Amino acid sequence: MNLTRRALLSASTLAFLAGCAPNPGPTPPTRPAPSSTQQPPGTTVPAPATTSTGPPVPAQQQAAIEALTLMTTWHTASDATQTSADLRARAYFTRELAATITAPARNGASGEWFAHPHSVSVPHILAVEGTDSLAAGSLAYEVTWDWVDEEGRTTPGASVRLYNLAMANTPQGWKISDYTYEEYSRHS
Repeated sequence: MNLTRRALLSASTLAFLAGCAPNPGPTPPTRPAPSSTQQPPGTTVPAPATTSTGPPVPAQQQAAIEALTLMTTWHTASDATQTSADLRARAYFTRELAATITAPARNGASGEWFAHPHSVSVPHILAVEGTDSLAAGSLAYEVTWDWVDEEGRTTPGASVRLYNLAMANTPQGWKISDYTYEEYSRHS
């Protein structure tokens, strides 16, 4: 994937976030982030809000990217927990999975969350090499993020999350039926 397509996908992710966030919070920068979303070539639908002339992103992967974008966009000033983001992404989950998502009584977030008060995380989603060779309906993504504060200052996040998604093709389109993630230091 060339840099132009990556930049457009990153810009479309930011545009998607601006339209879906329940609390505007700090405004993420309008410039594309240096690392961005990357997908294997596909044939079904274009990525959200992109004007790229590159290959379209399959619907299953588009749904996964949109869900992960919501799931890893945290508003530290207004979200009670990181699970608040998962609750915003429920439209991308099967009914069964959505029913299991409940916010914990207290925030189990790391020190990174508290080190960035009044900030919004801006995720960068990268398809894991070989994702298309996983079992049918399985996808894997690496997600990193930058923190953007109210003044527009950007700080790289300290963690990386490796998500494994089980996807189901429902009458309402592709949905996440289950997911797991591992989190580790971005600088290890």
